[in-house]
Amino acid sequence: MPNHRLQKELNYLRGSGGGQLQSLFGEEITLPPGDGYRRVFDRSTTFWTFLNQVLLGGSCRDATREVQAYRESDGQRPISSANSAYCQARARLPLSWIEQQGGRVAQQLQLSSRWDWRGRRVLLADATSCQLADTSLNQAAYPQPGSQQPGCGHPVMQLLGVFDLGSGALLSWEKSPWNVGEASLFETAVMPQAEAGDVQVGDRAYESYRCHALLKMRGAESVIRLHQRRKCPLRANQREAIGWLALLGPLVMRRFQSVCCLVGF
Repeated sequence: MPNHRLQKELNYLRGSGGGQLQSLFGEEITLPPGDGYRRVFDRSTTFWTFLNQVLLGGSCRDATREVQAYRESDGQRPISSANSAYCQARARLPLSWIEQQGGRVAQQLQLSSRWDWRGRRVLLADATSCQLADTSLNQAAYPQPGSQQPGCGHPVMQLLGVFDLGSGALLSWEKSPWNVGEASLFETAVMPQAEAGDVQVGDRAYESYRCHALLKMRGAESVIRLHQRRKCPLRANQREAIGWLALLGPLVMRRFQSVCCLVGF
């Protein structure tokens, strides 16, 4: 099962320190040129510490303490546990370079993946949201939900991601205000990733003729959760799709509990 394998690999990575991550991914990730200063948190140390922080889900202070412990065990000059230097160094990492490395890693993951469904690549699309810093610029671009009282909430950004089910790679993502429908981001986030023969899986946010038709124009198929008010009796050749979705595991099945409509099979 792909999700079991990916979870096992994720647990292994979470048990690795920053130095171990560098030895695992150093060939796939080329760090940008230095900024001309000799700092404790140079770009190499900052990036691998940042990646380790993302995997562990800890705070900036926790990440700084990881570096502090590593330097002391390696016999280097000890540093303070204050996280200001690390936060400033993390903000200096070029965003364009981080996005470029993400694309390279996703490409390598797909090349190394050996799982598909009957020779077809399976793509998953779904959205989530996150809170942003409460600044005037963020409030203007990403307004807070109307249920929050003015001055009491935070700006909310919606993120739509497209994943390769076989490798778990994040292929693309699109950001928008929280109140923008996912289907409106379909053409810019999902469509560029769809290729002939792919199967695109999504929830009822994409249950429209437009989404199905755009995929068919690219030679791709779609498995979309049926809208709750629509009835679509399954044909004999569609029952297989329900059994296939059951293989995606409980985490994905929570998103696809109702009857799905399989188009083009």
